[in-house]
Amino acid sequence: MKDLKHLAFFEDLLQDSGNGLVEQSRAAGNHIERRPMEAPHS
Repeated sequence: MKDLKHLAFFEDLLQDSGNGLVEQSRAAGNHIERRPMEAPHS
């Protein structure tokens, strides 16, 4: 059950680009760059 709690936490982070980890990083003075993911080259 504990694993499901962590899974839900990380899923929520992926859903919100302005999540708590991003805000903590900004407060620490880190630069956050948002860009779309690229498709893998085959």
